[in-house]
Amino acid sequence: MPSSPTPAAASPRGAAGRWAALDDHHLRGDLAIAWRDDRMTAYFDLPERVIPSVWLDAPVPAPEEAERALLLRALEAVGVGTAADLADHHRQHVPTARRHLAALAAAGLVEQVDVEGWRGPVYAVPGLVVPRGIGAATLLNPFDPVMWNRPRVARMFDLDYTVEIYVPADKRRWGYYVLPFLLGDRLVALVDLKHDRKVGVLRVAAAHLLPGADADTVVPPLVDELHTWATWVGADEVEVVRRGDLATALSSRV
Repeated sequence: MPSSPTPAAASPRGAAGRWAALDDHHLRGDLAIAWRDDRMTAYFDLPERVIPSVWLDAPVPAPEEAERALLLRALEAVGVGTAADLADHHRQHVPTARRHLAALAAAGLVEQVDVEGWRGPVYAVPGLVVPRGIGAATLLNPFDPVMWNRPRVARMFDLDYTVEIYVPADKRRWGYYVLPFLLGDRLVALVDLKHDRKVGVLRVAAAHLLPGADADTVVPPLVDELHTWATWVGADEVEVVRRGDLATALSSRV
């Protein structure tokens, strides 16, 4: 039995085979991911040395009970959503989710509501109170729960967002690795970021203002967020490349 977590691949030779075996054990619950290093290599260990016993030893729910519980957790996370939205949160089967949500609504555990422009049924947390404002000012990575459901992003923020990592450079609209900037309850800008480790710079390769947003309102909190990210990744400074309609205003404040 190993005394420390086992890396997914210790050397290039045979790495793919070892990864497949470890991943299979992980999917079956025989191994757990203990941590990941800076290169995102997964380190595996025995479940009992990673997962607290209160969870590891808990009774295993019946499949339908687990499916309903995941839908309720999804609804708590998103507040309001269609069956497809809620199923997507934990990658569940949409027709099955529709059946469960109808039953949960009949039992009063979820509330069916109307949202202008959305095709129903739409579900909400019972007694949901919509706040007057949200104090968010944060960059979102493409895999953040707010962003990963692209149809929901288009419906909520009127933004056709695509991760363009695999798009040829001359065909990209926004950049290589673009992070939306959430200010309050709106997406107001798109920022293409790169951490240049060799020179210690967090580089803004492009910055675009989204329709309806005001540069004077967006720039100050975005500058603060960029400096926060620079500290987080260990960069010494923030540099703005003048590409995009927000780049000049951003560069003047950085």
